[in-house]
Amino acid sequence: MPSMRPPLSVCDYLDGAAGRSAAKPAVVGPGGRRLTYGELKALSSRIAGFLAGAGVLPGDRVGVIGPKSLEVVATLCGVLEAGAGYVPADYTAPAARNRTLLADCTVRVAFLHPECAAVLESWPG
Repeated sequence: MPSMRPPLSVCDYLDGAAGRSAAKPAVVGPGGRRLTYGELKALSSRIAGFLAGAGVLPGDRVGVIGPKSLEVVATLCGVLEAGAGYVPADYTAPAARNRTLLADCTVRVAFLHPECAAVLESWPG
């Protein structure tokens, strides 16, 4: 009889890789900067803890706005670890478009790169 085990999630894969290969590179960002599996797991867990402390519940949506970076990858993993869904927004799009996207998706909180602060100046709005 086939196993009735639920399928593995991205978080399950990260947990396993961090346990087996904590010192190996998990992500290589622009400019060659790297995060190991252990570092990625630790950072994503801190983000998940922050989200829980901010009142984010499983099933909530979290906005993520920023350029490609190691931090964005860790943020996406942290959002998933918290049981939430992420709403990626294009940081190069007009601020009004991103505010509409985040409002329409009823995001609970948003993570953004400091260069993207204008996106949220009048949000929610």
